Amino acid sequence: MISVDNAAMLLDRGEVVGSDGDTIGKVGQVYVDNQSCTLSWVTVKTGWFGKSESFVPLDLAVSDGNIITVPYDKAKVKEAPKHEPGAELSIQDERELYSYYGVLQAPMVAD
Repeated sequence: MISVDNAAMLLDRGEVVGSDGDTIGKVGQVYVDNQSCTLSWVTVKTGWFGKSESFVPLDLAVSDGNIITVPYDKAKVKEAPKHEPGAELSIQDERELYSYYGVLQAPMVAD
């Protein structure tokens, strides 16, 4: 897991790199899991002038300073289900995104 301590640095100058070594885009938003207090998602600014943002789970990501390497390529990230950046992800939103990325997740408990 990527430390919450890295959140500010990632927001300022974070970059997301794919499994093929190519840059996917800049970090847009950083999401913290309310239960574990760990970073769980980032949005990646893609497209012309970074106008589009796609969610990427950090479960399998590796951080090296301000670079986050994820096990997906740019096409996979750009085609992810769209959700409003800056808004809280619902349990259903998270399930949809985890399913899309093929990430196994622990059962979530409703609040």
